[in-house]
Amino acid sequence: MLKPDYKKRLALLEYEMDRRKLDAFLVTSEVNVSYLSGFKGHDSAILLTSGRKYFLTDSRYIEEAADSLTGFEIQIVTHSTYLTLQKLAGRCRLKRIGFESMNLPYEIATRLKAFVGKAKLVGLRDT
Repeated sequence: MLKPDYKKRLALLEYEMDRRKLDAFLVTSEVNVSYLSGFKGHDSAILLTSGRKYFLTDSRYIEEAADSLTGFEIQIVTHSTYLTLQKLAGRCRLKRIGFESMNLPYEIATRLKAFVGKAKLVGLRDT
């Protein structure tokens, strides 16, 4: 059985980000997080920016993430994913953040918008 090529999968997403002029892409679907990273735990997300890959999870999964991920900067979510994303969006000076519009409920997307400041959220399907 062939080992999945996570680097290639991430590179394809980075290509799409560039094509759509996105500074970042937020992956929240558990299936897609696993597809892009190999991580099998729950309560996680990926924020992919140009040049950096952030893996967000809470303290329950930190050891599993550290043992199984390669190439990601692991961010421990202590209070909320929204606050963690707010810090990253500010630190990275993000202007256009893509997200999986079919997997992120409107209520959560609206709440997320309040935390990312001036950055524009861009809902994408079939990326």
